[in-house]
Amino acid sequence: MSARRRLLSLLCLPMLLLGVSACEGILSGIYDHPSTVGATHEGFATHDAERRIERLYVDVVSYKDWVYVDLHRRRTERTVAPSTLTGAWDGRSGVSYHQVELPSTFHFRELLKTDSIAAPAEWDLVLHHYDVGTHSGAAFETSFTRLEDLPREGADRTALLRSAFVADTWSEHRCYEDLTGIYNYYIGYRNARTNEVLSRWMDMNVSNPPPTYAMSGRVYLLRMADGTHAALLFRNYMNAAGAKGFVTLDYIYPY
Repeated sequence: MSARRRLLSLLCLPMLLLGVSACEGILSGIYDHPSTVGATHEGFATHDAERRIERLYVDVVSYKDWVYVDLHRRRTERTVAPSTLTGAWDGRSGVSYHQVELPSTFHFRELLKTDSIAAPAEWDLVLHHYDVGTHSGAAFETSFTRLEDLPREGADRTALLRSAFVADTWSEHRCYEDLTGIYNYYIGYRNARTNEVLSRWMDMNVSNPPPTYAMSGRVYLLRMADGTHAALLFRNYMNAAGAKGFVTLDYIYPY
């Protein structure tokens, strides 16, 4: 390992241990390799018309942005999380600051109360960096790694849809937002409801620094509030240039 690489690894080690990609710009060329499947522009596209597989590109670089996805109408809406409270507090919205004790102990220190995040009226899932949430839905991780292999009808499809779907849960130390105190392990997390099953699509391994980012490669089923289903496969987290924070999502809707 070169002296430069060793130095960069040491400078970023606190962030790496916490699973934070705050050193993306410095280390992106060292341990990430662009995929042939990478976002070129944000929005929807038909990936495989014969198999009814659609594709969505989303920029999730900012920890302040929440991108709401409406699969029914094939549209997205980006919302910036508020940083102030302009009216009556709803009792839960804000940024919770924790002193983090490695590996995963959170000591609450203070709460910055804010307005709630302004979500659109119609949406099915929301992306916040690599966190994923649903709109009163639930999710299940299948053993499939290709959308093409999913059963489209019959008893196999019925059995799959009877799986144990998991609903979203509320957390005050899951969604990174303010990383200005990262070197002192003092982190601000957006209070939010996300889906732990869907968010498993991305894992960062820091057991042998520098870290490696690994997608699960699994197909996820999303059960929406209206009872319809979508099949989701996260294909990439980088764009064609190798910059992280650009999600490529293939999906089937309705499934």
